[in-house]
Amino acid sequence: MNTVIKFCTQALGDSIAFSPYADEYQRIYGGNVYVKTKWYTILKSNNSNVYFVEPNMEIKYDKYFEIHFYFTNTPMQKLACDQLGIEYKEILPNIKGSSKHKFNNKKKYVCISIQSTAQLKYWNNSAGWDSIVKYIKSLGYDVYVIDKDEVFGANEKRNSVPKKAFNETGNYPIEYRIDQIKNCSFFVGLSSGLSWLAWALNKKVVLISGCTDTYNEFNSNCYRVINKNVCHGCLNDPSINNKDGILGGWMYCPRQKDFECSKNITPKIQQLIDKYLHEL
Repeated sequence: MNTVIKFCTQALGDSIAFSPYADEYQRIYGGNVYVKTKWYTILKSNNSNVYFVEPNMEIKYDKYFEIHFYFTNTPMQKLACDQLGIEYKEILPNIKGSSKHKFNNKKKYVCISIQSTAQLKYWNNSAGWDSIVKYIKSLGYDVYVIDKDEVFGANEKRNSVPKKAFNETGNYPIEYRIDQIKNCSFFVGLSSGLSWLAWALNKKVVLISGCTDTYNEFNSNCYRVINKNVCHGCLNDPSINNKDGILGGWMYCPRQKDFECSKNITPKIQQLIDKYLHEL
């Protein structure tokens, strides 16, 4: 029996999050499982009957699933489980390594990612990244920004990398980013694909997010920084049409509160980050 699972999302984070449930499906139902995804070159399975393949590959199948991302009040990984009809549990994905790209740094270092796909996902406290980069460097680490873009956003708001961090932005192959993250001491990021990649590579992740609730991303190896004293978790509110909202404009704020969720992750809240970093 052949089962085809198509990831309809193009997003790195969604695809990484969904990937381990092909193994779970095969374990329960048997047969060969083929996963069609844009990210087939980096996703892997230790199950010899599970294959990650390019999206356009022609495969004869007995069962076919399309896995979509949608905004809801459940963990992201549960979305795949619900659509496959299997029980949810958090599972660490598998990522392929690469010998083609090497990032060698003799000094211990931290990778950070400050860019995302909508302004509400950013750390909208203007002092935030500069402050945490300064703090991490005071602990003896180099800090590398590994986003694709040095400056990103829209006409209403452009987001730039912290001045005191090493600028490693650029259109590098994903395999190069994997190698950078594999050798870092820990990762600091947002609710974004690179945070999911770091977690899948078994790195401890400091996750700064106000727009997603505490259950949305992974919980193991995750040190979430969130301010629950203000509006938060709007992307997990099923009463809000977040899909159309995000498509409608870069500065979309679901409850029209001017991104207070992350603006109020302030230097005082950063004491939580300090605590987490000492535990790493």
